[in-house]
This record gives sequence, structure tokens and C-alpha cells, in this order.
Amino acid sequence: MKECSGFIDSVYNGSAVDGKGLRCVIFFTGCNLRCPFCHNPETLYCRGEERTVSSLIAQAERYKPYFGKRGGITLSGGEPLVQEEFAYGLLSAAKERGIGTCIETNGRLFSERVFSLCDEIIVDVKNAFDAFDYREALRRLDALGRETRLTNVFLPTVNDGKETLRALGELAERYDCVKSLRLLPFRKLCEEKYARMQRPFPAAGLREPTAEELQAAREILRSVTRKIS
Repeated sequence: MKECSGFIDSVYNGSAVDGKGLRCVIFFTGCNLRCPFCHNPETLYCRGEERTVSSLIAQAERYKPYFGKRGGITLSGGEPLVQEEFAYGLLSAAKERGIGTCIETNGRLFSERVFSLCDEIIVDVKNAFDAFDYREALRRLDALGRETRLTNVFLPTVNDGKETLRALGELAERYDCVKSLRLLPFRKLCEEKYARMQRPFPAAGLREPTAEELQAAREILRSVTRKIS
């Protein structure tokens, strides 16, 4: 039987922001969205490198002493659930070896078998992109009892209105599975990637938020939820 394999862009070891503790982040290629502010366009338009589950787990195991009890692997991208079978294989193998598991997802695709293998799920709320309703996905994660964290890219003039922010805070507050909500300030560091790929950066006309704007947004969120991180 052929071993499960899939396509990735890269592996980053030592991340402290993609889940609890130190993480080995595996960036999947492929995504079901085309967000104009995407920081990883290389995962959208390039097929990437084909890797087997065993080779990636062997790579992650070399860093197991650094993970401690909190860290582990994080599947990111792109959107890992575009390659659901590959994601399931990686998480299953990690569980068998006692490696912590986390996935970063945009919430559009739902796989109970994948999410059931995750110690933590990070859902990036794209309210600067469209009006997708996240309530059903979060309700199902609540039922699974999966610890969930919400992130949101904060863009001035796009999703910085009081009502938008209050709705985001209320979404976090509504579900027991959601343990925290984190605003991610929009940054243009990815602009160089688009240039190298000879593709226009759709969010080039937007500006980065100031520290004061970010703090004001957090205060609005705190008026409806204490889950701000």
C-alpha cells in the first residue's frame, strides 16, 4: 500500500505563535480562498514539494525535546483541509508518537475526524473578506469539545467599525470551546513575496494599523468578551 503523501510549501521549526508552546509548523499548499491580504501567496499558486507522512513526522520528532508538554506540530497553509487525507495521516502519526497537534484553518471546511485529532484548533475569522457565518462550525467544535482559538486580521477602514468588532467579540463569547481571540494587525511584509511571484498584491492600497488603532479595537472587544489575548 502506498504511503500517504501530500504537498507542502515549507516546514518552520520553533514558532511560538502558531499554537501553544514551541511548534513545528507544516505549511500546506492549496487553499479554498483567495483573501486579498494573504501573507502566504506561495501556498496558493505553487504546487509545492511532495512529502510523505513518515518523512515529516521523522523531521518533527527531531525537535520533540524542544516541544515540552505544550508544543508540537501545527498544520497551516494555505488551508490544510484542502488535503484532508494528508492532514489526517499527519495528525494520526503525531498522536501515535505523543506529539502535540494543532491546525490553523479558515473555518470553511469541516472534518470531524481531523479536528478530533487536534489538541487545539485555530480558526482565522475572515470578516474582512466576506460575510461567512462561522456559527455552525463553532457550534460543531463546541460539540466535539475541541479547544479553539480565534484570530482576525485587523485592517483599518475595512473591519475596524465598532459593530464589526462587537460582532467578532460576541462570536468568541458565545461558544465555550473558544478560549481566546487575537487580533492580528495587517502587515505588508508579504508584499515582497507577491513581487517575486510577479503577481499584484491585492491589499497594496490598504495601510497598516497604528498601535493606537489596535489598542482601541481591543478595548471595544473587551466590552463584550474577556477572551482577548
